[in-house]
Amino acid sequence: MKRLIAPLLLCLALLVGCQTGPAVDRIDNPIIAQYTIDNIGACQGVFVWEGSVWMYGDRGNKGVIKRLEWIGPNDEGKPMLRDAGETYELMLYRNRFSRTNEDEQLPRNLIPHPTGLTHHPKYDAFIGNTVDQKGTIYSLHFLGLTESGSLDDWITNKVIDDLATNGTRPEFVRWNGRWLIATADYGDKDNKLRLYDPEKLKTAKKTSDPGVLIAAFNCGPFVQSMHWIDQENTLVLAQNQTAGLGYRLTLLDFTPRSGYLRHLESPTVKRIIDLGQPTDELEGFAIVAPGWAIMTSAMEENNATVIRWPIKSK
Repeated sequence: MKRLIAPLLLCLALLVGCQTGPAVDRIDNPIIAQYTIDNIGACQGVFVWEGSVWMYGDRGNKGVIKRLEWIGPNDEGKPMLRDAGETYELMLYRNRFSRTNEDEQLPRNLIPHPTGLTHHPKYDAFIGNTVDQKGTIYSLHFLGLTESGSLDDWITNKVIDDLATNGTRPEFVRWNGRWLIATADYGDKDNKLRLYDPEKLKTAKKTSDPGVLIAAFNCGPFVQSMHWIDQENTLVLAQNQTAGLGYRLTLLDFTPRSGYLRHLESPTVKRIIDLGQPTDELEGFAIVAPGWAIMTSAMEENNATVIRWPIKSK
């Protein structure tokens, strides 16, 4: 009988969902400033690393990452987001990434539609790619990309996210004292938030390979990307309110629990925020400095929106 306990507990963990959260907090207009970031194409998300803001997107079916500089509020209280003049195309020009026998011509448009970019000092970076609703997670040496300007030599593994529905969007989170990669589905029903082992992602071929999936929970619809707030044990889901439109931020509490069954407990929903403005398609969210956050969209104009964080209810 004891041999059955562990498999049964794992099944329960996979079935348990994020608990029903509070009522939706509706905020009419939190916009402090908006900026148009050129040459990013359809922005797919935003990532903060080493004091810089990195927006990534699909420009003419070619993945790009652009570095921006965050400048705090001026004397008039207006924050600034400035183009640093660095854009990186997600291309292979010389070498194929390791552990493949694929016969391909170079240069290759390896990541045409980046969805999710995340970094951890121990595990380095992971970047997602979603094409035709199918997701792929790449292990990436991010500093190598920024120093060389291409993906040559810096992609170390490719994992098909075959457990996902409608693509992948990796983000580091800390769950029960362990750093894991979270990703979520984009759809209108039966969506899952999944937690993967980052060490396994460096060698696996598929997320369904043994040991890659650590846990899975039910989550809300239309998740575009995620942002981890470590000091608050909180994962922010950047979502659309309907398919392809609207701004919704769902805050999931990952605070460690106590007791033997703590690894079965799903994150709890502590706040759901629906914004009246902007009205286009939210793609990304990130805190850029204490008290400030940026939301990004796939629009050509006003694709970076600065807000105060946390957003206060009226």
